[in-house]
Parts: sequence; C-alpha cells; structure tokens
Amino acid sequence: MKFLGVIAAVFTAAADLKIKDVMREVSPEHVIYNKGFAANRLDSHPRAVATVSAGLCAVLAAMLFSGKGRPGERIADGLILGGAISNTGERIARGKVTDYIPLGKYVYNIGDFAIYAGSLIKLGIAFLTR
Repeated sequence: MKFLGVIAAVFTAAADLKIKDVMREVSPEHVIYNKGFAANRLDSHPRAVATVSAGLCAVLAAMLFSGKGRPGERIADGLILGGAISNTGERIARGKVTDYIPLGKYVYNIGDFAIYAGSLIKLGIAFLTR
C-alpha cells in the first residue's frame, strides 16, 4: 500500500508521454503545443514556467515519498505528480507541452486530466473525512 502513489505517478507519466509520442507521429495535425501554463498563460516565459513546474514537482515528490496520508491520498498525489512530471519533462526537454484532446476551446493531455482527477480525489477525501 505504501507505493500506490509511486505506481500511479510512474504509470501516469509513462502513459501520457507515450501517447504524446504517438500523437506527434501518427496525427500531428491534431496536436497543439503549449509553452505556458494552462491555456498558454505565461507562454512568453517558457523557462520560468519550466522552473516553477520543476519546483512544484519536487514539492509533490517530497509529499508523496514522505509516506504520509491514506492510500487514497497517496494515489491522488501520484496522479498529480505523474501528470506534472509528464508536462514538466516536456517543458524542459522540448520547451513546450503536447496537447491532443480537444474539449471546447481548450486542448488537454492525459497528464492534465490526471492532475485534475488527483485534485478532485484529494478534495473529496478532505471533505468526507471532516
């Protein structure tokens, strides 16, 4: 049970990075690149965005590896960290994040959804355990 979050992080990051590779190769016309945070915020400062993202990944990893929290919280932390690692790794290596799932006026990737899902799980646990 102790490593559920680590497993979630590794699986999420690996799956998202693989899907990004496939989408760039197989369907490049359906890929959008994002140099900033969500919705291209601060896209004119990609190095700053990458630096902040890397710092947040370090904090998330420290939280996850502290071993504290219930199994559900560790899984949520792992989802958040996996999505963050995937997107941050791309920011550092490529200078931009590959998005490939259009919903409304925005385009997302699996890492984004993992971050949202992990955040919702953490909120749910916080409210249900009060």
